[in-house]
Amino acid sequence: MSCTTLKTIAVCAHRLLLVLMLAGVSQTHAADDIAMVAIGDLKPTQAFIAHDQVNYKLHRYLVDRRKLFDDLCEVYGRGDRAVITDASAPQDLTSFSCRLSDETGFAPGTMKTAVLGPQGQYYLTDGHHTFSTFHDFDETGPRFEVPVRVTHDQSALAPEVFWQWMQDNKLTWLQDADGAAVAPSQLPAQLGRNFLGNDVWRGAMYFLRDLVWEKPDPAIPFVEFYWAQQLRQYAHLQPPALDSAESYLLWLERLSEHLLALPDDVSVGPQGQRPDALGRLHAVARDDLGTLLCDGNDTGKLGLALAARGVAVGCQP
Repeated sequence: MSCTTLKTIAVCAHRLLLVLMLAGVSQTHAADDIAMVAIGDLKPTQAFIAHDQVNYKLHRYLVDRRKLFDDLCEVYGRGDRAVITDASAPQDLTSFSCRLSDETGFAPGTMKTAVLGPQGQYYLTDGHHTFSTFHDFDETGPRFEVPVRVTHDQSALAPEVFWQWMQDNKLTWLQDADGAAVAPSQLPAQLGRNFLGNDVWRGAMYFLRDLVWEKPDPAIPFVEFYWAQQLRQYAHLQPPALDSAESYLLWLERLSEHLLALPDDVSVGPQGQRPDALGRLHAVARDDLGTLLCDGNDTGKLGLALAARGVAVGCQP
């Protein structure tokens, strides 16, 4: 994709900043497949996200500022460890550096992806949580521009044909938080918690990741949603009011026990993938779920997500 295919000269200027960010990288063709797009102009391809995953990141940025820049390094395909100063700002790519960039070079596989669709709109196919966090964070917001790796140009397709192509290629998740079908016309117009609905089951799979299951490599698209779809069908696993640390943790414990006890022949994935194929860990690999609230004296992922909602956790020595 050359600069002439982008919408404005201003966008081309930001693309130049991206090239500068990738200075010294030999894969110039990879940079040609990258577009700089304002977060508010990215179109969701799913209607729901896990609000508490976004809440965790937002609160993490407040207590650990470097995490914001770590995530920016990853978004730019430059590793996930930033070097910052007090003067670092997310809008100024020259105000921070990415520590692993010299070792790993350009890593396009870590970048968020999009498809160029009808009327020149960019439809996000990976990164709904990361970019919703940037959308809702005061220092970035909906006009903050981010790079996306454009995997396909389907801008010549009519809208109906485009959405059928997206479904055929499993690049959209057209279900709500209860598993009911969602039409493409019902998808939100933009990212952020005020637009994308909340799926607590998807959130549970985020918090249980690397404790009870791990993302396969390579992972199928929407793997967390397939796990959530499998779990939500059981009446005894339905979530309580997730308004206290105790109730949230007890629910996650119930889910983890069920997931670990699933028979090996249960179909979870879209092609009938079994639990182990989708990353289930065995009991011997399971860590204490309590670290989600308090990890030593530090507040864990779930604790930070709850703190963002004003729910006390109280990690103490």
